[in-house]
Amino acid sequence: MVDMYIMNIHIKTFASVRDICGFDNITMELPDGASVKDAVSCLSEKNPELGTKIDILLFAINEEYRAVDARLQDNDVLAIFPPVSGG
Repeated sequence: MVDMYIMNIHIKTFASVRDICGFDNITMELPDGASVKDAVSCLSEKNPELGTKIDILLFAINEEYRAVDARLQDNDVLAIFPPVSGG
C-alpha cells in the first residue's frame, strides 16, 4: 500500500481570474509536493479558460511572487492574478 499525503492549499483569485473561476477564495486538497501548475491544472478541469492563460498569469505563494513550477506546502496561500498593465 502506498501512503499518499494530502495537503490543503488556500487559493485566492483576483480580477479576471476571479471572473473565470467564479470564486474569491477556496481551499483545495492536493497531493504532497504539488506545484502551482498542478493547482492550476486542477482548477482548469472546471474552468478550462484558466488553463489557456497559464503562461500569462502571475502567482504568489504566501504573498511572495513565484514561478509556475514552484512547489506548494500544506496550508500555503496561492494567489492567482491576471497580467498587470498600465502606464
